[in-house]
Amino acid sequence: MRKDIVLSAMAKILVRSGCTIQDLCRHEGGVFVDLSEADGNNMQFPFDVLYENKKISRWKLAGVKPLGIILVGKLIHLHDAPGKYCWEDGRDYCRKLDFPGFSLRTTMGEDAFWTKAIAPNVDRLNILLLRLGGDPIDLNEKYWTATELVSNAAYYFGGQDEDERTEFYKRIKHRVRPISDFE
Repeated sequence: MRKDIVLSAMAKILVRSGCTIQDLCRHEGGVFVDLSEADGNNMQFPFDVLYENKKISRWKLAGVKPLGIILVGKLIHLHDAPGKYCWEDGRDYCRKLDFPGFSLRTTMGEDAFWTKAIAPNVDRLNILLLRLGGDPIDLNEKYWTATELVSNAAYYFGGQDEDERTEFYKRIKHRVRPISDFE
């Protein structure tokens, strides 16, 4: 990933959340972290990361590809599905994903997971997604959830209107972020 794209995305995240670069450099305990360590192996991640060698770590593992971030028993994949999908096509895309050596059930993530786990952590998740070479979750876009209301309606997450998250036409195309059960 090009450095200017990563820096631009991080700047947007900081501005949107009202944070400064100094805030970014402080961990939860309020201790200032030297920026020279930010790309090294000695900076601990805020969430567990699953690697292709089946190891789970909060540290960067040299030479091993990260697969996603583990949050509340779910694996958030590093990348959105390419393009936008109607609800059924998004569901089918997720079902077909396969990680050799893993037995993971992949969906678009239930509405409760998006609202109770991802939403309060989205800025920290996005910083880590970028650091791992993934795509940030863009809250200006709508993401399908796996939660159906009736045969033609489902919930989405994101977009401009936080109070109304029901899509009554599952044929409308939104983004899809694969999320796997991981226990």
